[in-house]
Amino acid sequence: MGSKTFRTVYDFLRNDVLVGVRCLGCQHVGRMEAREMVERFGPREPIGRAAKRFKCSHCGHKGAQLTAFPRL
Repeated sequence: MGSKTFRTVYDFLRNDVLVGVRCLGCQHVGRMEAREMVERFGPREPIGRAAKRFKCSHCGHKGAQLTAFPRL
């Protein structure tokens, strides 16, 4: 994503990217629309705080790494 800085959930939406979500427990990977993240957490939610709130659908671990991916 180059030199773009993502601090809040809204930054994902503003930059029109997909959000990769990787479980910190089992490394399961999923993706999410930025719009869904804003609806779930609110636009001002810091990315770090939102990442801690994810719960893996495979292993149940709480916490994830969030990564911005450009749309193809």
